[in-house]
Amino acid sequence: MPKPIHGWREFINEVGIIIIGVGIALAAEQAIETAHWNHVVAEEDAAMVVEIRANHAALLARVMMQPCIDRRLAELGDVFRRHDAGQPLGLIAPIGRPTTFTGGKTTLAMATADQSLSHMSLGRKAAIFDTYGSYDVFIPVANEERSSWRSLQALNHAASLDQADWRDLRKAFDAVTDNNITMKANLQRDRGGQWLTPFAVFPKLDSARLMQAVHIYPYVQQLCRPAIRHLEAGG
Repeated sequence: MPKPIHGWREFINEVGIIIIGVGIALAAEQAIETAHWNHVVAEEDAAMVVEIRANHAALLARVMMQPCIDRRLAELGDVFRRHDAGQPLGLIAPIGRPTTFTGGKTTLAMATADQSLSHMSLGRKAAIFDTYGSYDVFIPVANEERSSWRSLQALNHAASLDQADWRDLRKAFDAVTDNNITMKANLQRDRGGQWLTPFAVFPKLDSARLMQAVHIYPYVQQLCRPAIRHLEAGG
């Protein structure tokens, strides 16, 4: 049975005990919640780093194919000039095409939905969103480039092309050339403010392994081999 309280001092002591008890309970609850969010945020952050690395790989893979793309576009320019001049095209091999590596945003969506992002520091959130922003700008250009290169594959059957086909091929060639200019302007690793810049604060990729992954595709191997007989050799 509760005992009657005698005097203000005893009352204040009782109230103080209650307040301290409530404070301890709230502090324990807060500690548990903080520990929970620290665990969730750590897991989500690690998962997003994996996804960010995949997105980074998509951009770097395009950088690694750049020398082959430049050489092939120069050769294709010769092919169109030869066609205009009524000369033999000199095609000796498939023209190939670059591949498009893709990443994703699934983990970012999960971290947003479960509110773990809201428990990260402002600097960390900014770093994460900057990488996804770069990927979002890159991937439409990469997809458009892939579509145009697929259209150019008709040159592998050049003997069966008519004038309408050649008009379509010129449009595809112009589109690929424009895409290439955009890619080269924004995928420079030694310049700030480019698509690759936000990834610098995250762990570096294994470039050797990525290069192997890029060149495992037959059409990339074709892209990096000569496709025409040059004029100096009797083209």
